[in-house]
Amino acid sequence: MDTQAANLRARVAAAAASVASSAQPQPQIPAVSAQNPVRLARTIAVASGKGGVGKSTLALGIAMAAAERGVKTALVDADLGLANLDVLCGVRPARTAADWLGGRAQLSECFTTIAPRLWLLAGASGVARMADLERPQRARLIEGLARVAAHVELMVVDLGAGIGAGTLDIAAAADRLLIVTTPEPTSLADAYGFAKACVRHGRRDGWCCAVTMANDAADGSAATARLTRIAQSHLGITF
Repeated sequence: MDTQAANLRARVAAAAASVASSAQPQPQIPAVSAQNPVRLARTIAVASGKGGVGKSTLALGIAMAAAERGVKTALVDADLGLANLDVLCGVRPARTAADWLGGRAQLSECFTTIAPRLWLLAGASGVARMADLERPQRARLIEGLARVAAHVELMVVDLGAGIGAGTLDIAAAADRLLIVTTPEPTSLADAYGFAKACVRHGRRDGWCCAVTMANDAADGSAATARLTRIAQSHLGITF
């Protein structure tokens, strides 16, 4: 996983250099609609039961791959209290989601251009109040993300690990929910527990699963099959 992260940082750096050297003007932020849709369209929320499974690296990889294929992509770090996508991307954002939620900046001012067709909305790190938002702030966050999603072709949201209320709100609203796990029994149990919490929070369809740190393809497929069996049996959902 460290090698994958290093490779991603190299790709981001190369893309950023391309933006800097291009003679063509580059858009600095995605447009933000004034409307407030209730559903996060064209959105993949990337989640995990616990940390350490490569969730953020996978979220960045998905966003980079989409942008490299010409898809206008917004990457959002929704782990608002312990954000790290800015570190993975090798950038120091002038503003973060905390500035917008705190009323210090407009949402459109809080995006950082990472690569052509790729923008990052960074979270805050080490800010305790951002890790436990009150209901009005959580609702405002969802509304803001929906406005962004309306004006890009794809939005990838890196959720905080665990079953915090803010995480579950976004997981329930996103078009697709990608749960990341490893083949380890404890990790699979955490993934199932997260899915169970999402079902109770109103999530019904659009489930996906990714297995990281597998020994080989067969190991990954077996882990997916185990998680799928128990999820179908007890929750009535299919990955």
